[in-house]
Amino acid sequence: MIRLVFKNNFFSLRGSSQVKDENGQPRFVVQGKVLSWGRKKSVQTLDGKELYVVINKAFTLFFGKCYIRDPQGNVVAFVRRRLKFFGDRFTVESPDGDLEVKGDIINREYEVIKAGKPIGEIKQHLVTLRDGFTLTAYEDRDAAFLVALVTAVDNIYDHENM
Repeated sequence: MIRLVFKNNFFSLRGSSQVKDENGQPRFVVQGKVLSWGRKKSVQTLDGKELYVVINKAFTLFFGKCYIRDPQGNVVAFVRRRLKFFGDRFTVESPDGDLEVKGDIINREYEVIKAGKPIGEIKQHLVTLRDGFTLTAYEDRDAAFLVALVTAVDNIYDHENM
C-alpha cells in the first residue's frame, strides 16, 4: 500500500504539481501544458519518463469527460462523471477492465473499485489558495494509473467549474 499527496499550485500557468509519498519524498510529477487543447497533463516519473497523458474531451454536455492515454497515444481509460442523487460517481472504461469511482460529492471522498474490489481511495482537501488530494493505492503497481485517474477527476471538476 502506498499513500500519495498532491498539492495543486494556485499560481501555476500549466497546472503542474509534484506527487509525494506520506514521508514527503517526491514519487511522480504531473506536468501540464501552458496552452493545450483539452487541458493536457502528463504523469511522469521523477526523471521525466512519461507514463500517462490525461486529456479532457473538448466538447461535452453537462458533465466532463477525460481520456487517459499511454505514451504511445493508446487510450487506456475513458473517465466520465455521473451524478447520483446521494453521491458522486465516475465511470472508467478500460480495456483492462472497467472501474468505478464513487463517493461523497460534499466531502469529496471516493473509493476506486475494479471488479467489485476496492483498489484505492481518493480524498480531496480544499485549502485556501490551492486544493490537494490524498491517494491511497492498495497495490503499489496501481499507483501510477491512479495518479492519472486523480488527475482526470481533478480536470473534470476544473472543467465543470469554469
